[in-house]
Amino acid sequence: MKKKLPEHKLIAVISLLVVPILLLGWLFVNESNKSIGFARQKLQGTSFLERFMPLYGKIASQEPITAADKFLLATLKRDFGPSLDISFEIDQVLTEINAATVNRVKAMQVSRQLMTNVANHSSLILDPDIDTYYLVDALVLRVPELLNLGSDMAANLDYQKSSNEAAQNFDRNFLKVGQFNAALKGLHQSMNAAMQGNKDGNLKFKVASENVMFQVRADDFISALDVSSKNILAPKAVEAGAIATFKGFLKNAEYFSQNTNLQLNSLLQKRLDEFVRWLYLSISISVLLTLAALSMSLTILKKLVHGLDDKIIFLAHHDPMTRLKNRAAFTAEMHKILNAAFQNNEKLALHLIDLDKFKSINDNLGHHAGDVVLKTLANRLVESSRPNDLIGRLGGDEFVILQRNVTSVRMAEAFADRIVVAMRRPVTLENQHVNISISMGVALSPSHGRKVDVLMAHADMALYAAKAAGRDQYLMFNVDLERAIKRRRALEEEVKHAAHEELFTINYQAQYNSAGTQILGFEALLRLRTRDGVEVPPSEFIPIAEQLGLITQIGTWVIGQACRVAMAWPDTISVAVNLSPMQFASGGIAQTISDALKITGLKPNRLEVEITEGLLMQNTQDVLNELNSIRALGVSIAMDDFGAGYSSLSYLWRFPFDKIKIDRSFVQAFEKNDMNAQNVLGTIVVLGHSLNMSVTVEGVETAAQAQFVHALNCDQVQGFFFSRPLPQQDLATLILKSFLQANEEKPTSESKLRLVQ
Repeated sequence: MKKKLPEHKLIAVISLLVVPILLLGWLFVNESNKSIGFARQKLQGTSFLERFMPLYGKIASQEPITAADKFLLATLKRDFGPSLDISFEIDQVLTEINAATVNRVKAMQVSRQLMTNVANHSSLILDPDIDTYYLVDALVLRVPELLNLGSDMAANLDYQKSSNEAAQNFDRNFLKVGQFNAALKGLHQSMNAAMQGNKDGNLKFKVASENVMFQVRADDFISALDVSSKNILAPKAVEAGAIATFKGFLKNAEYFSQNTNLQLNSLLQKRLDEFVRWLYLSISISVLLTLAALSMSLTILKKLVHGLDDKIIFLAHHDPMTRLKNRAAFTAEMHKILNAAFQNNEKLALHLIDLDKFKSINDNLGHHAGDVVLKTLANRLVESSRPNDLIGRLGGDEFVILQRNVTSVRMAEAFADRIVVAMRRPVTLENQHVNISISMGVALSPSHGRKVDVLMAHADMALYAAKAAGRDQYLMFNVDLERAIKRRRALEEEVKHAAHEELFTINYQAQYNSAGTQILGFEALLRLRTRDGVEVPPSEFIPIAEQLGLITQIGTWVIGQACRVAMAWPDTISVAVNLSPMQFASGGIAQTISDALKITGLKPNRLEVEITEGLLMQNTQDVLNELNSIRALGVSIAMDDFGAGYSSLSYLWRFPFDKIKIDRSFVQAFEKNDMNAQNVLGTIVVLGHSLNMSVTVEGVETAAQAQFVHALNCDQVQGFFFSRPLPQQDLATLILKSFLQANEEKPTSESKLRLVQ
């Protein structure tokens, strides 16, 4: 069997055939267009000079300027001004010849500048290696120079002047004659150079010294001129020779300029025609070669079409990585299935799946690892489903399954549970095992919706709730869930708004000595009141702030605000701030605390940070490094809610704690006469003191609890029995009351507790 050439090689062959031909054709066409553009520019310049040169000759020979001459200039401005960018120069010439007394010298200067600008703009004077350069050099530079010199000589002749003035005129004309001779030789050289460069024979007239345009009577006296013998020459003879020279030159100047312009126009027009022919030829050759290459390419492509059709159709409806149906195809197919199910009374279950913490896999292990995880997840979904179930990838780490022929809610729940369990199996990536999990939302049809968008929205709500509830689980949609999600999303908006506008508030709960007579510090407690005036419990809005990624921003504000408020208290009173694990995850919490202390001026020993066991279970070494940095600042560190977790004891000697705060659950158990709780409380106090840590008991709400805790010999107590959390403005009274109690005579323990009440 003949082996087929791989598709990518065939495409490469086609590209190698067509692309170079197209590129070559483009180069031919582009170069031809450039040449045509240059030739048209030059033609435009020579056309202007052909029409303007006779007027310049009139200005040089002091002939009267007529209305026709002025109309000519206006016509030239209209025809050439914008394209050659010479409107201003033409206006200058018009100004000079419209003057009451024409300043011939000035008029000639601006006219010469006008011609030079035309030649430059039209690229006429560009390259000395081509014949057009020397023709334009003669026309624009040499001839005007000769006209200018001859005009000056003629203007200086006045036989009626005094002998002294006549002598001065003679001296000037004598010098002018020498300059005229040099300029005339320059004209000879320029024209001869043009003829030598005329290799293609396009110039039809010969230029030589015996040409009629140079048969001027200047030779009679130019050959006799000698600087050393000028004083013995008759001035009138020299001047007569100068006049004859100028008149002879003027007679032929117009012929020369017109003839030169005609030659230039003829030469450039032929070149333009040649360039146009090359353009047509380039286009024709390029088209023929391209057609030939395309014909070969089409022959090759026909062999690919049949094999590519199926692949194109597949890619249009499937995700290329997982080979599951893509969003568009899944939605279209689901729409058909829902319509058929409604007619056949078939029940369906939509399972919306999201991979938990997929971003951390990409960030920590790389996108290649993430792709492997997604492919593994897709394979497990296929393995756990039935052949008639519809499976798709909506994008990113979102997948979806439409379970068909669902006979009961329990059947849908069992399927969802099977999927969740299947995904918990670790994925092997380069000899290491990565634990993964999914969150899933389930919606049933027709009970939860009969349309695609409604069913998708309800499944998404259930998925959202599953993620909020801790991930690695599924939740079934219900009406109560919808209300809860709407409320949560409203709270999310409130948290975002409060974080952006800094609308959070802080209440402060006092921490007393064990006798309850002296305030040793305050714990800063974050509070949120919605725009409708509803107080939101911290247990609700703080997890939302963490999930939204706003807790670091909010925590930084709390630290700064608490330090600023504490500066108004006596130096013996400290302030405690709770830190979220997310603040450690983002890094730089030690620097944040250091900045707050510097800005507010609070002494480090008056600040205490509280962390929970959950932080220590994440990345022990990184957390330890950050805690050591905080402690190095002189800030105290407390473990909050001690005893509420499972392994608090294992962290007491591994982390630099200064204080442990016993969870309120122990005090509540004491109220129920739980002797085990009472014994554990006493043991924790002894343990903390043996490790050189102070001990605070939280949640003291009754007098009996207060007396019991005081008997334990703990260091601090905190709870509603002593003080509720208060706003900043109410703290001064509480501090003053504590100060007065501390300075009274020492009462009995019972009286102390009563004083606090």
